[in-house]
Amino acid sequence: MSDNSQLHSREATTKHIEMTLPKEIPHQITALASVREAQELVGVDDPVIFTHVVINLPSSDEIVQLSDVIAKSAMAGKATLLILSDSVQRQVLMRQITGTKYEDMLSDQRVTYIYKPVKPSRFGVIFDPSNRNELSIDRNRSSAQRLVETQRQSYLEVEKRMGNKGYLVLLVEDNLVNQKVLQKYLKKVGVAVDLATDGVECTEKVFANPHGRYSLILCDLHMPRKDGYQACREIRQWEARNSFTNVPIIALSANVMSDVQEKCVEAGFSDYVTKPVDFINLSNALSRFF
Repeated sequence: MSDNSQLHSREATTKHIEMTLPKEIPHQITALASVREAQELVGVDDPVIFTHVVINLPSSDEIVQLSDVIAKSAMAGKATLLILSDSVQRQVLMRQITGTKYEDMLSDQRVTYIYKPVKPSRFGVIFDPSNRNELSIDRNRSSAQRLVETQRQSYLEVEKRMGNKGYLVLLVEDNLVNQKVLQKYLKKVGVAVDLATDGVECTEKVFANPHGRYSLILCDLHMPRKDGYQACREIRQWEARNSFTNVPIIALSANVMSDVQEKCVEAGFSDYVTKPVDFINLSNALSRFF
């Protein structure tokens, strides 16, 4: 994740918490940019004692590292630990800590996991359990109105971050209807699209062009000739052989079984979005990389 992406995510998370906290309750939110800054604040003999620690980091290693520092500090047992993650990162984290001393420390009994995309109502159950702040439950608007507003806002946010900036997305999709829907969405947010109809066309296009031509790849998992898993593996191997940085590759699949998420991680996908595509979720996934 780029520094700009981390800054945006940090600012958005802080804003969501501020919107949720009842105004009559005194509070202070300290937003830090790195694990190192957090260690310097927490891992000292007389640290500031926070009531809640919200961890939003791109690396599972950093999550484990910071959680361990907190567990060994004076805040242990006093601060509520919240970890923000998407489904793929959660899978990676769980596999990493299974059978280690960190398994109990990061279990559901000790840590509250909040799935992305994050919104004020998801923090409401933590910071405003009595629903004193209307933003915690959005009671003034119908579900349909909220959905339309959220979707519109997600479009605007992606357009602001990606639109008309020269980004090119490679869409790998064999279904004609899905092709049209996703092309329309990307056009709406101002992003150019190149199309591949299966994994063979995908790898041919990637390997035939200079590295960096494609800013991101949206790749269906189940296609004829070559599926998305194999295409992603071959691209990651090509990048490794040439010492290239990894292009973000987001998997698209109607299969929501947990083993699919594990296979995506093993193949090298950067993120995972279920089909039929929820454009709010897709917008949030795209925003992670730009």
